[in-house]
Amino acid sequence: MPGESFPRFKRSVLAAAIMSCSTAVMAQEAVDENKDNEDDSVVEVISVTGQRQSLESAIDLKKNADTIGDSIVLDEAGKVPSTSLLEILERSPGVTMNRVRAGSEGSPDGFAFEGSGIQVRGLNKSKTLINGREVFSANGGSGLSWADVGPELLKAVTVYKASRADLIEGGVAGTVNLQTRMPFDFEGFKANGSVTADYGDFSEELTPAYSGLISDRWETDYGEFGALFNMGYSKIASHDSNIIMPPYMATQYNGERVYAPAGVRFTQDQFERERTGYYAALQWKPRENLEFFHTTFISERESNRDSQIMTIEPGAPVGVMDGAQFDDGVFISGAISSTNLTSGLPVAMNSSFTPGYSKTADHSFGFEYESDYWDLSGSYQYVKAESRSGKYSLGGAVLSNIIETNIDLSGDIPNVSYGNPLSTDPADTGMSRINWLDMENEGDAHAFQLDANFYLEHDFFRKVAVGGRVVDREESDSFVGTWWSATGRNWNGVPRAFVDTAPEGDFYLEEFSDFFKGDVQAPGAVWVGTDQINSADQFARVYNTYTACGPDLYYQCSDPEASNYIYGNPPNRNFDQRPSFYDTKHKTQSLYAMVGFENYGDSFWSNFTGNFGVRWVNYDIESMGNFAFNGGARYYASVADAQASVEAMGGLSNVLAWQEANEGVQPPFT
Repeated sequence: MPGESFPRFKRSVLAAAIMSCSTAVMAQEAVDENKDNEDDSVVEVISVTGQRQSLESAIDLKKNADTIGDSIVLDEAGKVPSTSLLEILERSPGVTMNRVRAGSEGSPDGFAFEGSGIQVRGLNKSKTLINGREVFSANGGSGLSWADVGPELLKAVTVYKASRADLIEGGVAGTVNLQTRMPFDFEGFKANGSVTADYGDFSEELTPAYSGLISDRWETDYGEFGALFNMGYSKIASHDSNIIMPPYMATQYNGERVYAPAGVRFTQDQFERERTGYYAALQWKPRENLEFFHTTFISERESNRDSQIMTIEPGAPVGVMDGAQFDDGVFISGAISSTNLTSGLPVAMNSSFTPGYSKTADHSFGFEYESDYWDLSGSYQYVKAESRSGKYSLGGAVLSNIIETNIDLSGDIPNVSYGNPLSTDPADTGMSRINWLDMENEGDAHAFQLDANFYLEHDFFRKVAVGGRVVDREESDSFVGTWWSATGRNWNGVPRAFVDTAPEGDFYLEEFSDFFKGDVQAPGAVWVGTDQINSADQFARVYNTYTACGPDLYYQCSDPEASNYIYGNPPNRNFDQRPSFYDTKHKTQSLYAMVGFENYGDSFWSNFTGNFGVRWVNYDIESMGNFAFNGGARYYASVADAQASVEAMGGLSNVLAWQEANEGVQPPFT
């Protein structure tokens, strides 16, 4: 192993084969005493890599740690247990992976194939480091988007579940340190590669993944140099199907108060992502006790998601037909309908396309100096992160309602059927709403760090560590403050579009034929938008078709000579909403001091190590931006502002008249 002193040795062909195949075997050493011509000082060493070596290294890291934590060491031959870093982290005790697409604050309706975050002992605010230095994604927060990082580039992952004075601040739940390989980790030239493929039984697609590493070190008149390059690529394709029960609402059944689901929702997604990572490291050791290094870590991810959704959901309490079954007043099975049990429930549908792109680059320079009684290390780090995402969708509704919807929740998967056929007549499906979101974030950070350790000749106190860190970080985030806007609906001056009158190729009949891989009855067929609609570069055409009318447009207004653009001309991508944006500047200074202790004794209880310390942190945060609240409500900073606003408008009885006289003007103090 690197760093250990061995007698003069030779590497056998068998050893090289074992290293290249990355097979977990038991190491055996054989010495033939009958060979008199063999030098007794020559020892044949078989190096073992793979799963066994990874487990042994992880155990050593945990055993030698002076705080609570777990380590996972990845195979140096590029063999990783999962394409998802989150699934690897979940192997640590006390760490759970979040499968909600938007993270811990998101809706549980969205499923994330590779996960979206972790919880450490039930808490979700963790700090992410690369080689002990902070890294982040441009995601509107201070953390890393875990799906952005491929495990192929990592040497080990350590989860610290307790705080320590020398750990960078911010890890409320814990701190995750991603460690990469360095050229001096190997005794000489090293090269390996890995090629794998994943098959999804739902997507029925075979997707590739490959990684490679090359490293070498050499002696010169100016000291020892080392260089390493590592890259990894992986592609994943996944499908998912979902039956979602909206919130249960109170309703009446045979004169009693019961709770029943306010409809049912069917969704399916086709997800694909590609991730490419590059890592390079340089080391220079001009003297035995002095080392300089540089690392560049770049991870790039691109994803696409196509979704189809069908809902039977009034957004209000439902009525329950006779014959339903309940458990302590909670609906189990039966038929639901409108509250009057005659008009039925509305059917809506949409399809969407959600592209995403993110890139995080970390460039670090540093040095390490060691002496007999103390050592000193320092680094400069530059992080550049960017991300872009969007969502493009056109939704509609079926004019004829479902009179009753039969739902059975007694099994593992809900069973849903209808009292009357779902209409697939294109003349019965009209457009209702449009989603068109573009979000773009970027950020960068400069960080300087200096650490010193002083080693004590004491039976109990072994080390004093001090250090400091200065960070200057800026981030700019943008988001359109609306999730949907109305299309032409007649009442807004633009005629409503129907599938049978829409441009050819804009819609197709989605039959949900592979819903739950065919194990569940398909919910029915509905008309949804094609890629011809759900595309970022189609905005002008979609806008001018479904939210405008005029002599030179696809649809004509009631007055053939008139033109009407609901959201302005030229098209306003924000749909008359002010886009939200945030420009944030973080300046952080921190200092720490820590004392490490260690005790050895004859009993189990007298053998322990630990530390105590203090960390001082100063935050200077400057933020500028705006946030657009959804809905038409007016918000006041205080009750006093609300009262002053009413008085400024002439009293409560005059508010409506003031609004009519000042159309488009915000009320005072809002």
